[in-house]
Amino acid sequence: MNDEIKRILKMLEEGKITSDQASELIDAIKEDKVVTNTEQKDKNLKINVLKEGKNKVNLSIPLRFARAIMRATGKLPVKVHGVKEIDLNILKNAIETGSDGKILDFTTDEGNHVEMIIG
Repeated sequence: MNDEIKRILKMLEEGKITSDQASELIDAIKEDKVVTNTEQKDKNLKINVLKEGKNKVNLSIPLRFARAIMRATGKLPVKVHGVKEIDLNILKNAIETGSDGKILDFTTDEGNHVEMIIG
């Protein structure tokens, strides 16, 4: 069993997603296996959160997993507190297409500097 499916089952076990969402995630991962570009297959969504210049969060999610979560739930795989309004369609589109580089770079209401990078 691959790591993505294990993560999905863990989220189901913890009650973070429903069985229907888990099923959709697994289906989306299976669909994504058809990726022909191996470089895109190995990309990650990296999220860095800095507060007062110090690293507060450094998260890396396989892009395939982030894409599967979005397809199944319609939501991004992370929540950023203190953000009133940013265009998350930019991030959604970048995840779907596997774009490279810095996708979003903003400061939250709480003063955290957030960077979202695909690479």
